[in-house]
Amino acid sequence: MKQACDEVGLGIDFRFEVTCPDGHVVRSVARIRDVGDTNGMLVFSRVEEMGGRGECLCSLGYGYTVYGEPGDKEVFDLESYKEMFRDWGWTEARAE
Repeated sequence: MKQACDEVGLGIDFRFEVTCPDGHVVRSVARIRDVGDTNGMLVFSRVEEMGGRGECLCSLGYGYTVYGEPGDKEVFDLESYKEMFRDWGWTEARAE
């Protein structure tokens, strides 16, 4: 995912943490800036990592998704990543 973000000009922060108002800390694999919602798109490898805090994340201005790691034999396909980023609100004009 880092390679795809670098290719299209999206910032990515790994091991990003969000603290909910109840004090629960949600740790994501990454946050991709400028897509998803006001504060970016949080990426989790498993739904359980969110700890049932989806509503909290949305209220704090984060989008979220569960995205498994690509397999060892998976070929990097920038167009597939661009399509996913578009679904999250990215436009190629924003990359220029």
